[in-house]
Amino acid sequence: MSTIWQAAENNDCARLRELIGDGVDLDERASAYPDSLLTPLLFAAERGQADAVELLLEHGADVELKSEADFAEHDGWTALHFAAFRGATRCIEHLISAGANMDVPTSTDDIPLELILTSGRSKKTITSCVALLINAGARVTDRAGPNLPSSHIISAVRGNNREVVKMLLRGGAMIPHDDSLLIYFNPTNALVKRVQARGGWKSHAAKHKRVLVGLVTKCKPIPDDAAGLVVEFYCPVGGY
Repeated sequence: MSTIWQAAENNDCARLRELIGDGVDLDERASAYPDSLLTPLLFAAERGQADAVELLLEHGADVELKSEADFAEHDGWTALHFAAFRGATRCIEHLISAGANMDVPTSTDDIPLELILTSGRSKKTITSCVALLINAGARVTDRAGPNLPSSHIISAVRGNNREVVKMLLRGGAMIPHDDSLLIYFNPTNALVKRVQARGGWKSHAAKHKRVLVGLVTKCKPIPDDAAGLVVEFYCPVGGY
């Protein structure tokens, strides 16, 4: 018979229900990696097993417990860190609903948003996960300070992810002013340079909206204020 950690890892919800009914400790730790201790919830999140994550949370598993490891790679990771690094959107949704801390750092000061940005997952997966985290209140400014250039933007430019860059800029992330972006020759970096040249995201978004209002007015002759309402309706909060 499988243990609760194996059941969580394998998304075996039938076995999980049996063990929960037997009164097993949902926050007990077992070895997952060499010299590492994980709870069943951490096991399930690390594997991206959304059904197991949901079931464990429904029965009271502690969403904020961290991994314990003798090596830095996975030390101090919550279930949200593991889910973010895997790009497990459904797991992230369940953890957010359970009140997971968006900005809790690992032992190396990484927050979940940083882990998904540097995970190497597909652009679609990264965009979806970042949107979930930011919409739930994740901090987009750099961990070193709210008024410092954002390393998140560097990661998004490296991955040529325009949508993520726009989400970060809308949320208040500052553009690096040093040479850290010079090595990237892609459309996302070109977007960042345009925003920078226009004095920041608010100015850039305002200009973009004016262009859109002009296009709407030309295509369908209506007053500028009416066209502005149409553009405002279709533009996301904080800019296009």
